[in-house]
Amino acid sequence: MKNTTLFCCLLLLTSIFALYSCDPNKDLYQKLDDGIGPYSERIEYTLTESDYNRIGGFVAENKAFNDDIPAMDHIPGILAGHFVTLRENSSALVTFNHFLLHPEWLDAGFGYELTDEDYAYLGVDNVFTPNNPASQSMRFLLNRLYPDSEPNDQATIIYNYLADGMAMVNEDTYEYDGT
Repeated sequence: MKNTTLFCCLLLLTSIFALYSCDPNKDLYQKLDDGIGPYSERIEYTLTESDYNRIGGFVAENKAFNDDIPAMDHIPGILAGHFVTLRENSSALVTFNHFLLHPEWLDAGFGYELTDEDYAYLGVDNVFTPNNPASQSMRFLLNRLYPDSEPNDQATIIYNYLADGMAMVNEDTYEYDGT
């Protein structure tokens, strides 16, 4: 019995030693792993309703980012959740909605834009200057454009203006005074 126990212990120790010390391909596996860089890929992704809902608040309500809540603050986290294996050197083209809080067209001028014929009628070479401002000759054009105007009627006119050697578009509102 004593020999059997000793034999079993010796066999167990030999087995454990053999299992832990016998890995002939360890160096080969290590070299293969070292030669492989992180997984990378180029992806295209369009945000879904659940992506917007994940952020909550304004973004979830409008399904869009805005200037105060920029997409670049949230998209990396969204992509990390969807594409867990992607690492460095990966690139993503992400399509998302952007809500304009103050659209550019809100500042745009609406009105009558002078044509080449209008400039010719006024004897101006398609641009007003500080020496020949639009206000000096606009009354004649407005009487021609709006012959049925009544006192206090207003008209917004968009025209070219040259200031400091640079041409720009200008907008003025004129009120008909009855003359």
